[in-house]
This record gives sequence, C-alpha cells and structure tokens, in this order.
Amino acid sequence: MEVNVKATFFACQAVLPYMMKNNWGHIINMSPPIEIKYLKNHIAYFISKYGMTMIAYGLSEELKDYNIAVNAFVARNYD
Repeated sequence: MEVNVKATFFACQAVLPYMMKNNWGHIINMSPPIEIKYLKNHIAYFISKYGMTMIAYGLSEELKDYNIAVNAFVARNYD
C-alpha cells in the first residue's frame, strides 16, 4: 500500500500543479485492469494494484478539463 497506492497518489499530486498550470500533461501508472478472477491467492497485492488503477480512472475524469491524460499501462503476467 505504501508503494503502490500511496506513492502513486502523492507522485500524481506533486506533478499536477505544474500540469494544470500548463493546461497539459500525461500521467501513466503501471497497474492492471480490474479483473476479479485474479484475486484468488493474491488479495493484498491486487488491493494495492487496483488502488493504482482507481487513481488512474478517477484522475482521468477529474483532469479532462485541464487537457491532462491519465492512463494505466497494463503488463500482464498473472498465471
């Protein structure tokens, strides 16, 4: 949680004032799509990774008016 969710949140908060001032930016998080079938035996890990995905989804909506894109880059290797 400290690295995945908290660090992602604070890193985004650190760069947003500059991006908002310039009315442009792009934030990319490396986090998975929400797929419940992968939760078995990996609950704690995916809670933190899905938190990163939720940050990407939420900020993407919140920052549209500032021309700031927020995306989640997916690298799958779960099985």
